[in-house]
Amino acid sequence: FDSKHFGADYPYGNKIEMLRALPEGEPFVFFDTDTLVTGDLADVPFDFDRPSASLRREGTWPTPQIYGPGYAGLWKSLYDKFGLDFETSLDLGQPDEYWRRYLYFNAGFFFYSCPRIFGARFLEYALAIRDDPPEELCAQSFDPWLDQVALPLVIHALGGGRDTLPAGLLDGTVTCHYRLLPLLYAREDDHVIEVLEAIAAPNRLKKVLKGSNAIKRMLYQGRGAIFSIRMPFPARNRQSATVSNPTAFGCVDPACSENARDMLSFPLRTYRETAMPKAYLIAHIRVQDAEKFEAFKSASAAAIRAHGGTPLVRNPDPDLREGNLGGLTVVVEFDSMDAARNFYESSEYGEARRLRETSSETDLILVEGL
Repeated sequence: FDSKHFGADYPYGNKIEMLRALPEGEPFVFFDTDTLVTGDLADVPFDFDRPSASLRREGTWPTPQIYGPGYAGLWKSLYDKFGLDFETSLDLGQPDEYWRRYLYFNAGFFFYSCPRIFGARFLEYALAIRDDPPEELCAQSFDPWLDQVALPLVIHALGGGRDTLPAGLLDGTVTCHYRLLPLLYAREDDHVIEVLEAIAAPNRLKKVLKGSNAIKRMLYQGRGAIFSIRMPFPARNRQSATVSNPTAFGCVDPACSENARDMLSFPLRTYRETAMPKAYLIAHIRVQDAEKFEAFKSASAAAIRAHGGTPLVRNPDPDLREGNLGGLTVVVEFDSMDAARNFYESSEYGEARRLRETSSETDLILVEGL
């Protein structure tokens, strides 16, 4: 799609213009790219005629000024501008002039029955707020909050609200809007981290994901582990850890670094076991006595299991392109170089190795992964 109104000047607005590229009349759910799907989206009972958005937010906007209107006056000025009923948007269970009383969402997800209708209203409201704001908002900043200022107005205008989805599914058991990788490791449940690591484990994905220095450092080189805190209470909603230099952990954007400092607010106490690079045993075996070699295979398999190794490759006919290494190719993964060395030097494998040495010729190395 072509970005005609926001683009690089306000990248958060690109999600608004993107909606016109989706099929007209088909229900949609938008998720920010910093969202991890951890469950089955089919379990979420979307009512696409009653739109809503993420309630995982803080009171980031507006910022009432000492001699200006309060929350009620600021928000009401917007509802009046677009001819919307202000009173029915309020959460009367919250006190007056407390930010949660007023309809406000995080734009990490939102949904509706038609992206074109939602997008047209979203664009109309966002441009009107940016270009011709009510006088009451003269002291308010719309960067980077413009999309989140317009979003509750759009949802209210289309008959939605804050209570159209059961709690605990999106931004809960089914999805996680993590914002920054350090925050994912620092404040999310272990299940979220386990899903991320499982998704990123296949080699075909590693090759792609390692193109991002942030992902490479946080996920594959173990930097994320220092953020993963064992909290001293059962319901762990971790709000992160104190970090003096977020750029060291993959946050290269200045705003990203500031957000990380703001949210990583309490000191590290205990640590998740620090992740180490994987290690690999790689062997090229030319079998000379098949009967004795079968005995080696049984003994070595038991030793590999005992030391936590995972066989990845066992190919008797590799596609040799260079050099002269031939025969059976074997690759075994271990959790660390120390684990690989402990395996190779163990008494269990020592017995198996003697069987191999009398039944084959072998080239074998231990290497550490990235």
